[in-house]
Amino acid sequence: YLDRQFYDAIFGENLTLIGDANGDSKEDNASFIAGSPYIRWCAYQLNVFGDPTMDIWTAVPTAISVTYPTSVIIGSSQISFETDAPYARICVMQNDSVLGRDLADSNGDLTLNLFDPINSADTLNVSIIAHDRIRHLGDIIVITNQPFIVYEACLIDDSLGGNNNGQIDYGETIDLTVWMINIGNLDASNVDVILSSEDPFVTITDSIENYGAILAGQSICITDGFQFEVSSDIPDQHSILFELEAIETETWISYFTIDANAPELTIGNLIVVDSVTGNGNGMMDPGETVEIYIESSNTGHSLVTDVDGTISSYNSLLTIITSNYSIDTLVPGETQYAIYQISINPIAHIGMNFDLDNEIISGAYSDEKTFYIKVGMICEDWETGDFTQFNWFYGGDADWSLTTTNTFEGIYSALSGTIGDNQSSELIITLQVLGDDSISFYRKVSSEPNFDHLNFYIDDEKIDEWSGDVSYERVAFPVTYGIHTFKWAYEKDEAISGGLDCAWLDYIQLPYTIVPAANAGPDTTICAGDTCILDGSATNFTEIMWTTSGTGSFNDSSLMDPVYYPSEDDIINGGVVLTLHAMHNLGANICDDMILTINDVPATPETPEGPTYIDLFTIMSSEYTIPVITNTDSYLWVLYPEDAGTIEGTDTTGTVAWNGSFLGHAYLKVKGMNDCGTGEFSDSLEVFVDNTVGLDKKSSGTVTFEIIPNPATDQTNILFYLNEDAIITLKIYSSQGELINNIVSNVMLQKGKHKFMINLSSLRKGVYYCVLITNNNLLSKKMVIFR
Repeated sequence: YLDRQFYDAIFGENLTLIGDANGDSKEDNASFIAGSPYIRWCAYQLNVFGDPTMDIWTAVPTAISVTYPTSVIIGSSQISFETDAPYARICVMQNDSVLGRDLADSNGDLTLNLFDPINSADTLNVSIIAHDRIRHLGDIIVITNQPFIVYEACLIDDSLGGNNNGQIDYGETIDLTVWMINIGNLDASNVDVILSSEDPFVTITDSIENYGAILAGQSICITDGFQFEVSSDIPDQHSILFELEAIETETWISYFTIDANAPELTIGNLIVVDSVTGNGNGMMDPGETVEIYIESSNTGHSLVTDVDGTISSYNSLLTIITSNYSIDTLVPGETQYAIYQISINPIAHIGMNFDLDNEIISGAYSDEKTFYIKVGMICEDWETGDFTQFNWFYGGDADWSLTTTNTFEGIYSALSGTIGDNQSSELIITLQVLGDDSISFYRKVSSEPNFDHLNFYIDDEKIDEWSGDVSYERVAFPVTYGIHTFKWAYEKDEAISGGLDCAWLDYIQLPYTIVPAANAGPDTTICAGDTCILDGSATNFTEIMWTTSGTGSFNDSSLMDPVYYPSEDDIINGGVVLTLHAMHNLGANICDDMILTINDVPATPETPEGPTYIDLFTIMSSEYTIPVITNTDSYLWVLYPEDAGTIEGTDTTGTVAWNGSFLGHAYLKVKGMNDCGTGEFSDSLEVFVDNTVGLDKKSSGTVTFEIIPNPATDQTNILFYLNEDAIITLKIYSSQGELINNIVSNVMLQKGKHKFMINLSSLRKGVYYCVLITNNNLLSKKMVIFR
């Protein structure tokens, strides 16, 4: 407000000299001086202590185009100037004394009348300035009665050693035609001209020419008289200063410059394209493979070929699939996209920042740029179910909370606290913003219109406000680099409420801020009774902390590599999830999980299942199985006695190869094994091993044993005679040794004949074995069912 008339003088009245602008601003405020102490202070205290004629630039300054004579005759009193700068200020000096000065007209032209005629042969110095123009400095030669040979013009010939465009380009060989003019009033004879340059980007290869006689006022040239080579790394628009030494009886030195053309490679913007291999949101997301388009431009004045581009990154979570790209040609002013492909590790966290270095190069010309790319969006949408994702804190008279009603997206939104008149509920976060960016959010308000507001502040400056019945709508505001505090405050006036008297926030897209990286380390397996040394890592944090989903403990949860002590519940549950939290007080909070599996020795298996009667006449091998045992890597099967045979198996099936000469009772058992040890053996399974080879009818001194009829269909009779009282067991087995029918077991029978009628209707046709066991005898007889 206090400086408005100063700016009005510059931009409104076009008074660009600082003294004029300051004086005009005081004149325009003169009527307010008596009534305002602030205006009075401005009028008397704000004064120019520097040059009051200093011109204030109001635009990017440009060079002045000017024409004036290269020489004047001693005794001259006028010099003519033509410029493209209206009202230019022109001054001519000699030996630090002003010979004349004046303002050009509206066309920029001036015939300058000198204060006195020129009376010295010393060189005149010219200075021209104008508003928003770069000062021009030049010289005018004063000549007397003598020849005076100086440079006038030149012509570039690059038809043989360059691209034939009549200009100097990098790496060319130039043939140069130079016009020399005699600006003196006497003729010169036998003039030699020597071309030289101290410029490091130029090598003179033909430097001397004889121009012969040059009459007064005459201009002559030697076609392609000089030659020089231009370096292949000369900068674009580099001005090459040449010296011409004209030699007769006198020596005259003159100078001229030529600008050289060269490429200037420039890296522009970066675009993420994930429409083919990603989700199409134009961002790098965890687990995506994306294409990176980077602008590669030639902002120079010469064509460039064979431009090679490369990208690199030191971030281990970023894999570069295509790191190189070639561009055949870039003409001056052209931009092409260099296309690369990268992949982001699925464990990369949203909001992480990747550095991506890009270089483009062609010969001696190159450019480098480092891009910092965010993974996804740094977003607070409250879907963690709490306020822990960022370092939120509260202010005012009531805290904000999360609600599942009136959400914009997802399950949760933030709701202002319940407050009364002249109270507020504030939600606040302070962030280190790493670059110019923006903040956006969706807000909803239900309040007394125009009096109770949801106010948004950045660094305690109110940016915007909303009141009344306002539906969810996205709003966005720019944010600059640095530390900023963002505050959302629902604030009430001194009376009356309206609507639901609250505000909601959802889906806040935060600016580019510090996002820690956390890696809890690889998933690990330990044995019950052991501890686990963790191997976490994190960056960009101010604090770290470990937590467990179980009931175990850490020796120090603030270390990267603490020791975790599992509890009994952890062991019973078979493991826990351990979480590393990396937090930054001016950024985000990030966490990463690792699964700790806790194995015990295997449990005791169930009793094996399989044949319990083996007739070696028909069976030499049999299989036994158990259900799977948890936490078991392999199984150990045991058969005893050892001469019963051998058993093989490392899983839930054991296969017995029976010894053909063994008869009697055998036993088998199994147990599980893992890295933590071995479990208990199962209960043993008893197997009776027999051999009925050559038997149709069994008899002994005390027992006679027959099956009638045999073969049979649906019914048969088992007959036997006991010569003495005996305890008997009578069973039927399948040909695979499976027990089919336990007819009687351990029953005392008296001496004499005995008969058992057997119903065979439920059995399939085939071969079966009837086994009769008495006090000291085991008899087996084949039985055939035929239908």
